[in-house]
Amino acid sequence: MELDTIYSRKDEYVEIDREKAKQIIDECSKRGLIQTLIKCRGDVYVICNCCPCCCVPLRLRRDYGIKPVWRRDPEFIGRFLSGSE
Repeated sequence: MELDTIYSRKDEYVEIDREKAKQIIDECSKRGLIQTLIKCRGDVYVICNCCPCCCVPLRLRRDYGIKPVWRRDPEFIGRFLSGSE
């Protein structure tokens, strides 16, 4: 899906600020959800909060032994946490 399509479908998402995102992340973490930051296209990112029984990357790793399902980008994570992303 192209970015202009995403931005034109405002009824399908709500844009939130960094503080609200942190609150949601903290609450999901307290509930034991698996959190994954996913880069979709360009500068569009989503944060997935799945329960352990439904998390596809976790199930691929656990049930099928496919280990490289997650890729960690320490540089991006640092920028994201510092607020420069």
